[in-house]
Amino acid sequence: MLAKLPVLSRSRGRTLSKRGERIGVHTSQAEEILKGAGDSCDQVAETLHAHGVQGVRNAVRLLNPIVRLLQKSMPPSVLMDLMNQESLRMTMPDGTKEESPVPQPVVDFLNAFNDGKYPALEMVVERE
Repeated sequence: MLAKLPVLSRSRGRTLSKRGERIGVHTSQAEEILKGAGDSCDQVAETLHAHGVQGVRNAVRLLNPIVRLLQKSMPPSVLMDLMNQESLRMTMPDGTKEESPVPQPVVDFLNAFNDGKYPALEMVVERE
């Protein structure tokens, strides 16, 4: 099952999370993408492959494959990191920070990817 990336919303509105907290539109988009990535680490890997996403092992920002998947639907001014694999941290253009939980299949994928289980998804980084 291929997760369809949502069209970037131009809305400035806010939505409510399942816990009733107000979250920004970008955070809700990120949660939707992460939940739709797959129900197992292999399905998450298939989603990344289908979208042409590769990454670097043990990366937490721009070279992380999950961050790279999310960047396809987010404006470049939204900064993201996975310093803690269980929580996506987003910094909005105005400096506000929001966090979103990472579904277990995505966490499982990151652990397997970092251990080298998905070499086809590894980006070749040339060093001088």
